[in-house]
Amino acid sequence: MSTEKTTKPQWYYDLTLKEKVNHTVLNVTAPPAYTTDRIKKSTVSSSKKKRINEENDELKIKKAREIAFAPIKSIPTNLIMSYFSGNSLQMVPLTMTFMMFFVSPFKQLVAVNDQFSKLETQNNASTIFFFKIIYMACVLATMAIGVYKLGTMGLLPNTRSDWVAFEVPARAIEKTV
Repeated sequence: MSTEKTTKPQWYYDLTLKEKVNHTVLNVTAPPAYTTDRIKKSTVSSSKKKRINEENDELKIKKAREIAFAPIKSIPTNLIMSYFSGNSLQMVPLTMTFMMFFVSPFKQLVAVNDQFSKLETQNNASTIFFFKIIYMACVLATMAIGVYKLGTMGLLPNTRSDWVAFEVPARAIEKTV
């Protein structure tokens, strides 16, 4: 290593020492199209505002459509997972069935207004309401698949033998001796 002292260039000292700073350097003219004035609000014509609002409503409707059909997109994955989990009465298949087909859809049904609240305006309220109904129908379809899965697992009382405790025994009309 050399023990020589490295010196900084002269311009460094000229620009950093306060007593030597040349104030004319700081008065640089602004580049073209640059203004130091505050940005003024542009006056937009009412027809242009109306067109912008219409375009925003169209984008919000497209987003609402995407949100409405999102539960349907998860059904194939849920069906494959429920197929591979099996129909046995064990902890893992039961937990998967309840989480995929009942807990998550119930949370989605409760939060349906939160999903669409940011997209709703006065102009598109009826269309957004229609997409809310589609969203709820898709979630209910997911729950219906869960009910079918519980039926294949044997947890739903769908045969006569499941209701034996509530049947009245048949009375004999005749007795033989």
